[in-house]
Amino acid sequence: RKFLALLMQSGTAWFLTGWVIGATLGAVLDIMDILPPTASYECMDGNCQRGIWIRCFGFFGSAIGLLASPYAPSFFAGTQMCFLDVVSINQVDPDLMDRGIYGLGGFLAASSELRILWSPPYLSRLWCVFELAAFKKANPHGKVVLKPLFMETLIFSLILAIYGIVAIEEIRFMIRLNRNSNGESDGDTDSADSTLFGAGGIEALVGGLLLLPTIWMLHVIRKLFREKKELISNLRSFDLDKVACRTERDKNFIHSGIRAWYGSTDAFVEHVKGPLADELTEPFGRTDLPTTSWLMLATPFAAATLDFFVNQCQSTGVPKEGLFWLFLNRVVSANLSMLLQLRLVLYLCDRFAAAETTRVRDFAKSVFLWLVEGAVIAGWRAAINRSQQPAMILTICFVAVSLALFVFGDPKRWKRCCSRSSNSTEREIDNSAV
Repeated sequence: RKFLALLMQSGTAWFLTGWVIGATLGAVLDIMDILPPTASYECMDGNCQRGIWIRCFGFFGSAIGLLASPYAPSFFAGTQMCFLDVVSINQVDPDLMDRGIYGLGGFLAASSELRILWSPPYLSRLWCVFELAAFKKANPHGKVVLKPLFMETLIFSLILAIYGIVAIEEIRFMIRLNRNSNGESDGDTDSADSTLFGAGGIEALVGGLLLLPTIWMLHVIRKLFREKKELISNLRSFDLDKVACRTERDKNFIHSGIRAWYGSTDAFVEHVKGPLADELTEPFGRTDLPTTSWLMLATPFAAATLDFFVNQCQSTGVPKEGLFWLFLNRVVSANLSMLLQLRLVLYLCDRFAAAETTRVRDFAKSVFLWLVEGAVIAGWRAAINRSQQPAMILTICFVAVSLALFVFGDPKRWKRCCSRSSNSTEREIDNSAV
């Protein structure tokens, strides 16, 4: 997990660059008919084609970009030198190991940033606590960055899960296309692209069965958010006496250092539980993700919608002047809708991350949240489908509302804005009084 965390943190830009290059290459090869379509069929827009090349090239491009990022030139960041204790301190020779461990203070004083790859056992290891205490004293203006391992695990798992859902939808579509080609249905084949779940038939049953693993995905996300709550709890309830150490000699050395820096071990404990906990956990008080993470999460579904858009551009029945509205409706609004659904999933998993008394009840809780998510999505789509507004007006309204909900949809963000507004008003009143 630490390797994945470092890879995702340092390789985000190359992941996105690889996806853009791969998706562009797939689109060009598809448009130039160098790569054949995976299916051709008659639809309401004429002769339609189905391709998966933007998805395939985008997936492999992002994977290659991420894996190659440690060896790629530092175009997106300056050259950085890192002291990574597990590789910078000799792990074989006991004497060299002791010299490295007892010289940690020098490395910490020379560092501009202490990056903590946090996992639940972190605060139970005395040497980890020592590094934290020494850095804050040896480098008062240095930056402490807390990078919990669950964040990158969450993002990576979601990307794979979304690619899985996109693949499931492609399988469902091909089943429906095969059924229609055999004369079993007179329905419009292309209508399968407008929704994630089909209505009736074998393809709906298969799609439903294949989507059941998303319940497990939601259950895993709840466990990852549980780690976030455990992180905050561990900091707020920190107890130095319960921290383990390898030898009594090391324990005495570390405790003497803490007393020299903070006056007493009790003062250090209060510092960890108070100011340090406030500083480190502030970014985790909300469910929101960094912008780059949202961009990474959008790549699988963006590739699927771009595949559809390119295929529609190649069909014989789509007027060229309607391509802009098609792009706005089937690419922009569809991706915003997916991101909104994902935001809702993250909010529900964070809000109801607490474990139940038994595994069965805990899994049942995940199933219930999955049903709530499905009901909200179904209601959202039903409201759109029943709208009597013209398609262009509906698309513009949908994009505007979706964008507003995505940007300002975090309830805690509203609280922070209201808090800042209240504080500003109070300062203005005080200034007026003066």
